[in-house]
Amino acid sequence: MSLTSTAEQLSDEELRKWLKPNVTEEDALKVLDASYVPSSGSQHRRILKQLDSYDDANFWVEINNVQYLLKFHNGVESQDYLRSLEGAAGDYHRHGHQSSVIHWQTTLMEILNQEGIRASIPRPPLSESYIDTDDHEDESSLQTGVGKWPDKNLVQVCVHELPVVSSERSPCNLVVRLLTWTSGRPLSALRAFPVETLAEAGRLLGRINRAFDKLTLVDSATKTVSDAFHRYDTSVLIPGKRYHQWDGKHTADLESFVQHIPDQKRRSLVESVLDAFQRDILDTGIDKKFRTGALHGDFNDANILVDEDLNATGVIDFGDSIISFSVGENDCDDGIQTPYLILSFLCMIRQSWRVLDISVAMAYATLSVYGKSKRMISAAAAILRGYNAVYPLTELERKHLVLLMCCRLACSVTLGAFSFQQNPENKYLLLHSEPAWEALELLWCSDPGRRFEISNAANSLFSQACLYKDSLQGVVDCSDIDLPDPTVPDYFSSVRALPMPTGHRQASKDDVND
Repeated sequence: MSLTSTAEQLSDEELRKWLKPNVTEEDALKVLDASYVPSSGSQHRRILKQLDSYDDANFWVEINNVQYLLKFHNGVESQDYLRSLEGAAGDYHRHGHQSSVIHWQTTLMEILNQEGIRASIPRPPLSESYIDTDDHEDESSLQTGVGKWPDKNLVQVCVHELPVVSSERSPCNLVVRLLTWTSGRPLSALRAFPVETLAEAGRLLGRINRAFDKLTLVDSATKTVSDAFHRYDTSVLIPGKRYHQWDGKHTADLESFVQHIPDQKRRSLVESVLDAFQRDILDTGIDKKFRTGALHGDFNDANILVDEDLNATGVIDFGDSIISFSVGENDCDDGIQTPYLILSFLCMIRQSWRVLDISVAMAYATLSVYGKSKRMISAAAAILRGYNAVYPLTELERKHLVLLMCCRLACSVTLGAFSFQQNPENKYLLLHSEPAWEALELLWCSDPGRRFEISNAANSLFSQACLYKDSLQGVVDCSDIDLPDPTVPDYFSSVRALPMPTGHRQASKDDVND
C-alpha cells in the first residue's frame, strides 16, 4: 500500500504500521530529561534496554536506582488521546473528559491494583507539579516509586514530536508515559517451567476478569445502574468499545488481510477458520449468548509475570484491552430501571465476549515453552484449569473454545504476515509466527476427518480440565491433563486401562464442520 494513502483510507491496523514509533535510545533520554528528570539537583537516569513491541516502542529505564517502563505510544492511540483534549482547548495539562484509549488502559490498571493484582501505574510528568491542586503527589514519589494513585485531574502523559516508521508522516506527536516497573520475570523469558505454572497463570487471569467485572454498569439482579456507573467517569469507558481488529468478535474481518499470507495452503487454512467462525458463531446467533465483560485481550507469556517460585504475580501490556458489558443494543429494553440518559449511554457500548480472554490465553499457551515441548493442547488445558476454577465457563463457552483458539491463532499469523510486509525490519513480528502456524495446523488440520478427531479429543481434555475443584491455595494438580500432543506416538495406548472420566461431553460432527 502506498505511503501516500490518506489516514482515512487506511484501517487503524494498517495505520499503526506507519505510525509505529521509530525512536532511539538517544530520543528516549531526551524525553526523560525534558519531562521526567528534574533539571536541578543530582539526578541519574539511564536506558537499561529497549524492549520488543508490536506497535509501540518500550524502554526499560532507571531513574535514581528506581526502574520504570518508558512507553512511546503508537500514533493511532496518540492521536486518539489528543482528540480527547479538544474539549479542553488543546491544553495538555488539563482535560475535562478522560475519553481516550489511553485513559481506558489507565482505568484498568487502577482497578487491578485496587484488587491486589500487580500492574503498572503511570507517573505524571514533572510539569504536573506546577498545576494548582490540593491533591497531587509530592515530587519525591517519582524518585522513590512510592505514592498514591495519581490525581485523576492530572494528565499522566507527556506529548513529544518524534519520528515514526513512515518518513512521510514523521515527525508525529506521540504520547509518552512513564510507568512503574512491575517486578517479576516474563514467562517468555524462562527456558523451561512446569505445567502447573500455566495453571497459576490461568488463576491470575480469572482474578483479572473478576476484577474487571466491577466495571459492569448494570446490576443483573435488580436491573438498576450499578455502583460502578457512578464510581467511574463514564467518558473513560467509551473508548474501550473501540473497533479493534484483534478483538475476536471481528475475526471475519481478517478476510481483507488474508491476501498477505504468501503460502496458498496456509492461506486456505486461515480462510477455513474464518468460514467456520461465520457459519458456527455469527450466522447461528450464538455470539449473542456469550457473556460479556472488559477484556485484557492479550494474555500471553510475554505479558505474564512470575516470581522466583514461578507463581504468576502480575500482568503487563493493556494495548489490546477492550470494554464490553452485558448490556447492549439488544438488551436496552430488558426492564432496566434507569434514567433515559444513562440508558442511552449503556446502549452505546458495543459487546464483545468474556470467553475471548481465556481462549486467547489458551491459544498463546500453545506457543509457550511448555507448549512447544509437544504439549500444545495440554498447555491450553492447564491454563483453562486455573482460570475455570476462579471464573467458571458456561457449557456454551466451553463448546467453542477450540474454534475461538483457532480464530486467535489465525489472527496472529494473518496480521503478522501483513505487518511484516509493511515493516520487514521488525523481527519481533515473526516471534510467534512459525509456532502459531504449527499450533493452527495441529488444531485445525486441513483434513476434515482428522480435524474432527483432534477437536473431539481436545474438547474432552478441556472438559477434564474444568472438572477440577480448586481451593485456590497451593499448586494446581495437572497430572491428569499433562499429555503429549497427538503428533507424538503413544506407546501405552494398547494398555491404558482408565476409562474416560464421567462428565465429558463428546463433540458431534455438527461441532466440527468439514
